[in-house]
Amino acid sequence: MTRNLLILRSKVTFFQKFFIPASMLAGFLGLLLGSQFLNVIHFSDAMSSYAGLLVIPVFAIIGLNGFSKGGGKEALLAAADGLDKLTSSCILCDSIQDNMNRYAYTFLHLYANDAAFKQAFQQSKGVCLKDAALLLRMAASQLNAREQADFAADMEKLTDDSLSRVADELEWFTLKFDYRNADKPWGNSRDALERAVTKLRGWCVGAEPGAKK
Repeated sequence: MTRNLLILRSKVTFFQKFFIPASMLAGFLGLLLGSQFLNVIHFSDAMSSYAGLLVIPVFAIIGLNGFSKGGGKEALLAAADGLDKLTSSCILCDSIQDNMNRYAYTFLHLYANDAAFKQAFQQSKGVCLKDAALLLRMAASQLNAREQADFAADMEKLTDDSLSRVADELEWFTLKFDYRNADKPWGNSRDALERAVTKLRGWCVGAEPGAKK
């Protein structure tokens, strides 16, 4: 069919004049013959997902480019690296990470230059371990030696206190399922499991932190 469309395009001046590709002709033809109009061709209900699936081998071939050229260890590693790049980046994830880096930069700038912000941080419950790693890594290049030492000490204290608190509350959460503790108060342990996950990897379950109830 593709060959016939290419021949059609080569013969019809209108298609050539307006640079209409054979792929677009195929799309219009499929639309005309499909269930929307003539109902001659019956497409699968999953047809809308075909494009996303069929583009994968196209980009995979790009990653494998050079795989057979020269051969050897270098060619294999180059092909593997090409495939890794296809799955290790995402425009949405990259954009979110860029924003997180800006937030981290602003956080450290305020820590170093705003006494009230620094005090608020010292009196807080800290941040999740994922963000703690981001802040500590950026602090190595954005803060001076004295500020680095202060920030590392504050982060260590807040993290230790927070993990100890969450561990105690998580323990009581599990003990509450013992019938002997059924009538005892939950305290702050009712959502301890969700908060433990949030502390380890950032908010992903339970109520959004800071959201109005």
